[in-house]
Amino acid sequence: MKSNRSVGNVLLVFFLAVGLLLWGMAPAAIAQKKPTQVRVSCQMPAAHFDSIAVERFIKKAEELSKGSLKFTYYPAAQLYKEHELADVLPAGGVEMAQIGLDRHVGRVPEGNFIYPYFVSEDPYYRWWYDKEGGAGIYYSILKPAFARDNMHLLSTLNYAPDYATITNKPVRTLADYKGLKIRSSGKSLGAVLEVLGAKAIVMASSEVYTAIQRGTIDGALSGTSSFTSRKWYEIANYVQHISLGNIPFGFAANLTFWNKLTPEQKKAIEEASREMEIWAVEASQEEHEKSLEIMRKAGLEIWQFSAEDRAKIAEIGLGAVGSVVKGDVGEKTWNDAMKALQNAQKGTTPWKKMLQTRTF
Repeated sequence: MKSNRSVGNVLLVFFLAVGLLLWGMAPAAIAQKKPTQVRVSCQMPAAHFDSIAVERFIKKAEELSKGSLKFTYYPAAQLYKEHELADVLPAGGVEMAQIGLDRHVGRVPEGNFIYPYFVSEDPYYRWWYDKEGGAGIYYSILKPAFARDNMHLLSTLNYAPDYATITNKPVRTLADYKGLKIRSSGKSLGAVLEVLGAKAIVMASSEVYTAIQRGTIDGALSGTSSFTSRKWYEIANYVQHISLGNIPFGFAANLTFWNKLTPEQKKAIEEASREMEIWAVEASQEEHEKSLEIMRKAGLEIWQFSAEDRAKIAEIGLGAVGSVVKGDVGEKTWNDAMKALQNAQKGTTPWKKMLQTRTF
């Protein structure tokens, strides 16, 4: 009897110990189930299609991650302006962001390869992703370069199928740009304006309306969707197509944050960004046409340069871009990128299939 009581006591102590151990582990187990918090910054106004594209990305990524990712979204530069993200994103001030790659050139010179390169969507996306076609600068140049500055470049976030200028003075020949002060978002675009005879003024989109209104600048270079969404067409009456080609932003994560994610979470983000990338191209095409129609109805002059002038812009513009980018990235990297661009122009894969089948 005494022996049975001793065995019972031992078992009781054992089960109590196990219970206490499990109880002690419970908070840790619960903590592990908490979703990973992700702050996402976007510079575009909340109603802009690029901002909507990021919202769609968030919804899809949360769904694919089965709730293990929880995003907090900050559109319209609520947290940081575009140029500030060049320091903030690598430092982990936010986990993910829509970025203007050319705003990072002080730290990542290869960011100059975002635009302008005077090609439409099909060759542009082959240039980024078509490894089999001898292109693929995303893999060979861009992704490794941004990784060196603690960023994981995921995809593009398309902004415009083409760029244009909007001015408060008529511009109907290339010579009419001479002496005009035109807003640019970065060095490459500024180089094109300068070679056309204009004075490039780098400033944020949010500052353009007041600057044109006050006469600080004569106009701006951007996508036509910004002309309407930011109401620039209210204070400038002339729009000129200058055929720079497809123009995207980038979409990136802080690399330290990225490396801590599970394989399943990474996969969820990648597939959600794939859908976002495709949707943004189609939305940019639609919005471009809508914006032109809005401005026509408002009485603006929409000027289309002649084929001869467009060819001249492409020729002198690419030379101007090269003079800037080569000095930053080195002649070998520039030549590699230009060879890839030539290969992309020879390819046949349409942009949508390219994005559907690209790897990360």
